[in-house]
Amino acid sequence: MWGNNYSDRLGDGTETDHYVPVKIMDDVADVSLGKLHSAVMTKDGRLYMWGLNHYGELGDGTFTKRTTPTLIDIPTDVPKSSAKSAPQAMTPLAQSPNVRTAAFDRLVPGTAYYLYHVADKSAEQPLSPANLLYINQYTADENGCINADFTPVRVSEGAETFVMPVPVIESDPEDKARGDVNGDSTVNASDAAQILIAAAAIGAGNPSGLTDVQITVADVNHDSIVNASDAAVVLIYAAAIGAGQDVKIEDYVH
Repeated sequence: MWGNNYSDRLGDGTETDHYVPVKIMDDVADVSLGKLHSAVMTKDGRLYMWGLNHYGELGDGTFTKRTTPTLIDIPTDVPKSSAKSAPQAMTPLAQSPNVRTAAFDRLVPGTAYYLYHVADKSAEQPLSPANLLYINQYTADENGCINADFTPVRVSEGAETFVMPVPVIESDPEDKARGDVNGDSTVNASDAAQILIAAAAIGAGNPSGLTDVQITVADVNHDSIVNASDAAVVLIYAAAIGAGQDVKIEDYVH
C-alpha cells in the first residue's frame, strides 16, 4: 500500500504517508479500496478490513477505527465473493428467494442513503456480521421517497429496516482549521460542545454524528480519539483568543 495515509487507511498502524509500496500482508488474493477504509481478501478466503469506521463500514460490529488489518467474521451463509468492499455503493450480502419490500418517505430528495436490514436494531452491535441481514445504497427520489425490494441473507422474525444518510466526505481535511468543527472559521465554545456530544456518542458505541473531516478537525491533540481532552483544549484556546492573546491551538496540545 502507498499514498496518503489519512485515518490509517494504508493499514500499517501509522498515519505516515508512504510514497513507495509498503508491505501490509501476505497471501493477498484481492484488494478493494474505499474512500477512507480498505479491504483485503486472502487466498484462504479470509476478509480483513481497516481504516475509518464511524458508520460501521468495516463490518466488525463496532464504530472503532482500525489502524491495521482486522479479521472480519463472515457468517457461513454469506458467499465469500459478496464480501468484497466497493468505494461508492454497497452491494447485497447474498441472494435468496425471500424478497422483502421497504418504503421510506420525508427524506431529502436526491440524497444517498444506506438501507440496513438487521435482525435486532437494539442489539449491542447492530451492524455486526451476525446481526446485519442486508445493506445497500439508495437515492431518495424527487419526492424524498425510497422504495426498495431486497433479499436478506436469511429471514429473521422481528427484523427491522432503516435508512441512514451516506456521509459526505470532504476532500481536503488538512485545509480545515484544527478545532473549528462547525466550519464557521472561529474556534469557540460551540465547537467544544460539538466535540463533547460526539465523544459521548462514541463512548456509548454509537456513530459520532460528525463527518470524517469534522472528526479530523475535532481530534485537536492527534491521538486518534475524539474525547473531552479535545474539548478542553478548544475551550482554553478560545478563552485565550477572546482575551486578545496571540496564541495557536497547538500551544495547548501536550
